[in-house]
Amino acid sequence: MKPHFRLCLVAVLLACPSATFAATYVVDNQHPRAADTNAGTREAPFKTVSAAAAKARAGDEVVVRPGLYREAVTLRHSGQEGKPLIFRSETPRAAIISGADALTQWKAEGTGLWSTERPELAPINKGNHGNAEWVYIDGSPLERAESRDQLGPASFWQDFAGKRLWVRPAEGQDIKELKVEYARREGLLASESEINDVQIVGFTLIHNANWMRGKAAIHVSGRRILIEDNHILWASYAGISTARTNGCIVRRNLIEWCGDVALTGTRSTNLLIEGNRVFHNNWRRINPNFEGGASKWSYTFNSRIKDNEVAYNYGYGLWTDIHNYGNVFEGNVCRDNLMGATLFSEISSGDIIRDNVAFNNDTGITIGESPNTLVQRNIVFNNNTGIRMRGNYRRANAHDLKSTDTLEGFVSAVKLIPGLTPSEIDQSVARYLLFWRAPQYHLSNNSYLEENIVFNNGSNYFEHRNYAQRGEIDPFINNFSNYNIWYHPDPKKNFIYSGGSYEDFAAWKKASGRDEDSVVANPRDPATKLPAWAQAKSAYWEPKFRSPQEISALRLNLIESPMTAELVARLRRAPALRPLGLRDGQVKAFAFEMEGKNVVALWTSQIGDRRPVRLNADAPRVVVENGYGVQTPQTLSNNLVEVVASYVPTYILGVGKEVREVPGSTLTAQAFNAPNASVPVKAVFINDTTQTQNLSAQFSATQGYTPTPATLTRTLKPNEKVEIPLTLAAQNTPVGLGRLTMEATLGTERIYRSATFAVGEGGGKLPAASTPLRIDGQLDDWAELGEAAQMGAIADAAQLTGGSQSTWKGASDLSARIHAAWTPTALYAAVKVTDDRVVPAPVGQPAYEYDAVELFFDGRASDMQWQERHTEGVSQIVIGPASQGDKPHMAVLSRSPLQGVETAFSRLADGYIVEMKIPLTRENFPAADWNTGRTVKMSVLVNDKDDPASAQRENVLGWSFSPLGKNYQDTSGWKTLVLQ
Repeated sequence: MKPHFRLCLVAVLLACPSATFAATYVVDNQHPRAADTNAGTREAPFKTVSAAAAKARAGDEVVVRPGLYREAVTLRHSGQEGKPLIFRSETPRAAIISGADALTQWKAEGTGLWSTERPELAPINKGNHGNAEWVYIDGSPLERAESRDQLGPASFWQDFAGKRLWVRPAEGQDIKELKVEYARREGLLASESEINDVQIVGFTLIHNANWMRGKAAIHVSGRRILIEDNHILWASYAGISTARTNGCIVRRNLIEWCGDVALTGTRSTNLLIEGNRVFHNNWRRINPNFEGGASKWSYTFNSRIKDNEVAYNYGYGLWTDIHNYGNVFEGNVCRDNLMGATLFSEISSGDIIRDNVAFNNDTGITIGESPNTLVQRNIVFNNNTGIRMRGNYRRANAHDLKSTDTLEGFVSAVKLIPGLTPSEIDQSVARYLLFWRAPQYHLSNNSYLEENIVFNNGSNYFEHRNYAQRGEIDPFINNFSNYNIWYHPDPKKNFIYSGGSYEDFAAWKKASGRDEDSVVANPRDPATKLPAWAQAKSAYWEPKFRSPQEISALRLNLIESPMTAELVARLRRAPALRPLGLRDGQVKAFAFEMEGKNVVALWTSQIGDRRPVRLNADAPRVVVENGYGVQTPQTLSNNLVEVVASYVPTYILGVGKEVREVPGSTLTAQAFNAPNASVPVKAVFINDTTQTQNLSAQFSATQGYTPTPATLTRTLKPNEKVEIPLTLAAQNTPVGLGRLTMEATLGTERIYRSATFAVGEGGGKLPAASTPLRIDGQLDDWAELGEAAQMGAIADAAQLTGGSQSTWKGASDLSARIHAAWTPTALYAAVKVTDDRVVPAPVGQPAYEYDAVELFFDGRASDMQWQERHTEGVSQIVIGPASQGDKPHMAVLSRSPLQGVETAFSRLADGYIVEMKIPLTRENFPAADWNTGRTVKMSVLVNDKDDPASAQRENVLGWSFSPLGKNYQDTSGWKTLVLQ
């Protein structure tokens, strides 16, 4: 270097004392010299990412070598525009940041039960969806038990009082041979406050333990942040959160298996969500109407959500909810999701939904009270509903100045968006006033559907308003559509309104004045002329998929989850399906072909239910895959394979064409028992070999029960079956759920079984009718049952579960008497209602919003009735007075449709009577076993609407109802009745 140049450089540096050179810091926890006190070079790397994050500044790069980093990294420093601070995995996705610790120290607590000390345990309010810590065994999550008595196989329980974590591995697993990980850290790469010009590239982030209001795996606020090419999986709640951002880019990430939602954010502008794959989210099955599924953004403006693939999620797909504006959903593929809309603009305005493909979902596109939305050039097919234009001008907004959603609160929220100009804030306020304050309710108007191709959905298009009948809400529900291609083999399924449908396309056009240049044509018909942009996407609809109607006809009775979304996707594509009729009717099983292999899928319809199934696989080797995608190869003896079916599907891959069930050993306990009463148990063993086999078994039970005998040994001859009675002696038994566990060996076969049973007082009795009761709306044939059939009365202000005591004027205003009985073939109920003014639901309107009775039954197995959440076997039936003639309004709102229900109604001078009968078939109640001593839970609500013009019913009174007032999802307050 020449002397004068060297002097100039020194002069520049002296004049700029703060000038620094960009540095590269290396993190490598596998390096033998790694330490956080090092300089961060390749020869002397940092041991943790956190140490590098504390050191790095604008223009620097943190390079993380492959390895597992069990830490949560706080991002405190920013880059500068043009000089970003970069965090990069040197090998894409090989640097793994984990929120979990490996657990190895266990205390034996009984057969198959273990605990370990966790002094940091503290509860989070269940209203916030509970604690975020989670247990994973060999890569799959366990179920969380809410109490020790619910601690079944493949579950864990947090004992907050005792500061211990309890784990019961799955049947046959030895915890000493398992990889057990406990997720407990959140915010694996997260900013404490606003940071700018930071890039996060190429990491794997796993086991982020965030609760509802905690930090996502990547959690950032600030400007010009890039989140690219990362893999986020197994978060307890959210994957990536962008809050208070401007110009943030989330690109080409794989976000899967998040407990609630993959992508979430609020108070952002100029956000780009591009090219991400969003799969299998909301595995905790949190109510999707809250925010479960693929994504949810609020207060987000002028952003673009493009070219993402969204599949196998339980809940909504790409969703802008509340105070969003000017966002573009473009080029996304949304498929094979359960529940909700996959492209959803809700109580927002000015969004654009274009050039997307949506198929095999619940709903393809929903505009939910979001005026001025453009829906353009989308392909929507094979969903339960194609496009839904939601809104009946009854959803409350901020028109009432007493609303908690105030202008001041809105402005405060908007001002948190970094870099928003005064003009942009003014425009936001104008939209708030136009759409949230000016109209009396939320609008659903001025949206436009153009050039969409919508075909072969369960119904193609829904809009609340019936354009053939003029009404007072018409100015507020008024939309447009043209240049679309519609097709459905049933013309009445093309255009639906609340309570009915248009006869055909011509009727729709005449009533609405819309779709003047649209056509009805089958896109699969070669004669149909499709625009070039649609032809380029024809590969999406070329495969053969089962229709929504065909899937419904299978009566799968699933617990909806990402795991069952994957199952439905496989069944939709299978060239042929064969149901396997199993001895245990509570296990569903289908044989089908997938990717050239013969497969059997098995599952149950109860969350806590685990049932062994033994099959002759007709093959010497198979692969068993659980619902989380973990595969285990098995070499079989005599082609026999045994799996445990649960609500999470299990697949057996590589079976032969003659796969069939074979009998196996069983353990059963009497399902419902009184406190401190002995519980009868039966163990069945089968030696299906040609050799004599030695049997050895031991039994253990939950607190308060002692099995007799506790052990047994004997010899079984070839092809011998033995039934061995046992007794669980009881002493000071707690009310709740009991469990018996068996570990046995029969020859070389290891057998693990558990049986659950309920312990309770019963609470009531359900009498048996000597003959079937007539369903005629009269009570005369109930007389022979006398008082035994009178379950209770509704006539007290304390029984108010909806409305106000100020509007309920006493028993003459609304009250009821409840009757119920059973026979071996049916459940019966009758409710005599006193009502001073009977207001039936008009034709096409939901009966529960008018005068009506809602009857609820929990007919699951007695040992499954502890579950509060509705699953298969729980029924909700709404019966309302007839608006015309004597046929009552009736709706079944159960998870699965009931068959053969009979209802009747009669009008009285001071009210009415409703009566019903539910057949006790396995289709209606798969648990079956309708015998004396079985239990059923029951609840009744009576709805009252005295003013026909009112938007809602005035009061709801109940008998044995949910303490949360949510009978439609919670069974906890229902009365337990024992069959007599």
